[in-house]
Amino acid sequence: MTELFVSLRKLYVSWQFVQFLAVGGIAALLHWLARFAFNVYFSFTIAVVLAYAVGILVAFTLNRLFVFPQSSRPMHQELTLFTIVNIAAFPFVIVISIVLGRYVLTGFLPPEWAHAIGHGIGVLSPVLVNFAVHKLITFKSD
Repeated sequence: MTELFVSLRKLYVSWQFVQFLAVGGIAALLHWLARFAFNVYFSFTIAVVLAYAVGILVAFTLNRLFVFPQSSRPMHQELTLFTIVNIAAFPFVIVISIVLGRYVLTGFLPPEWAHAIGHGIGVLSPVLVNFAVHKLITFKSD
């Protein structure tokens, strides 16, 4: 148990994790804001899906440039792996966003606020798993 704790501490108590959170925060913010723009033309669910694509592209670019610049993989492999990881996380993001935004928070918040907060929590939900996978697999350095 101690080895696991030490490994997790080494993984998450690091400048690289802080950088990941910072660029992830920027990508999440742009993803979240894009949902409002898409929501003008599309339903909430479709807007979340389209905004997720914006978030993936922004997050990949920023992570490659600032968090994992030492990666030894070719960019097309990184982009493929990054997309797969984020698509795998998407069901959690969409379910959390919809459940909170449509059903839980609408009981005590106006629908626009409920959707915004639910979506924000959904976007943030996979951060710990995504960091570990991206560090150890997507942007692996030799």
